[in-house]
Amino acid sequence: MLDKVEKVFPEALPAVQRQPIVLRLIILCALLLVPFLGFILLSPIKTLLLQGATIQVPIRLLVVLIVTAAIAGLGASFAFLRLRRRARLRDFVRQWIQMRRRFEILHTRIDGWLARPDRGLDDPLFDKILESIQDYSARRTPLRRLLFLLDERSLVAKENQHWLELKSKESVFQGRDYATPFGFLLDIGAPIESVNHHGHAIWAALFISDDFVEHLKYKYPFLENNDT
Repeated sequence: MLDKVEKVFPEALPAVQRQPIVLRLIILCALLLVPFLGFILLSPIKTLLLQGATIQVPIRLLVVLIVTAAIAGLGASFAFLRLRRRARLRDFVRQWIQMRRRFEILHTRIDGWLARPDRGLDDPLFDKILESIQDYSARRTPLRRLLFLLDERSLVAKENQHWLELKSKESVFQGRDYATPFGFLLDIGAPIESVNHHGHAIWAALFISDDFVEHLKYKYPFLENNDT
């Protein structure tokens, strides 16, 4: 039977094998119930079509129908939630990679502007900083929403010692429990002030976030080639 299914649907079995054990058991139960349900329904349907008689639905048939519908509904709900989470995770990683590049440019511009002894608000570099801040703010809002929906702790594919050391050393983390660099960097509402007072922590968090993304790709292969 499996050979026939594999010939007709060559990608079906590999796709099922990649699913969690719970979902695989639900699919297996549903497949096992299909022949049994068909056998039960065959006689009353045949009577209805050939003799025009009234079908008397037995209690056992109702039970089978209810159980089958429940299993199918549970499987569909589980699959939908899983697919939605995968889509959100894919969107988060893609949007984060795009913003991370721009955030590094913003950080560099702010560092350069702060290092000038004659810096002023009429400096052309400051205009570029304002443009970068606007871009950061626009990208920050949807990323914060995705971070909330995903739960920040679910983005920890593996404990990162560099992140733990950074949180233990930098004063900005006192009283703040960020599970990932994403939460910290997306919590920055005033980039110029933050870079001025906590520039080292921001730089370090930016590079540590690359490790988090890399580990997520190891854990979830569907995130590969998701950089654009």
